[in-house]
Amino acid sequence: MDGGSGVAMGKGAWDCDTNRLIPPEKEAEVFEEIATMDYPFEGIPTVPPRKDMDHLELIYAGQILSDNSAPMSAYRVPPGCQCLIAIERAKLRMGKPDPDAAFWN
Repeated sequence: MDGGSGVAMGKGAWDCDTNRLIPPEKEAEVFEEIATMDYPFEGIPTVPPRKDMDHLELIYAGQILSDNSAPMSAYRVPPGCQCLIAIERAKLRMGKPDPDAAFWN
């Protein structure tokens, strides 16, 4: 096994819109995880904010933050909170996963 074989890649993911596999070498591009100098931190490239947010729901304290124009305080999110969760809308619409599903691992 070669210990210095470059950047680690994912194991492939599924594109629900096109109903096909996303190969590991394309994951960073599809999931908008390519670091750029658009928002550098001390001269280091960082991953910029996502551009395609339509397929995500933001959740805090079990509630979906559905109004993008409302301030976080409208949802009682405390200042400085770093505990929001983003989940694909499609997964939320499916309902609660089976108790034996890998979701709970």
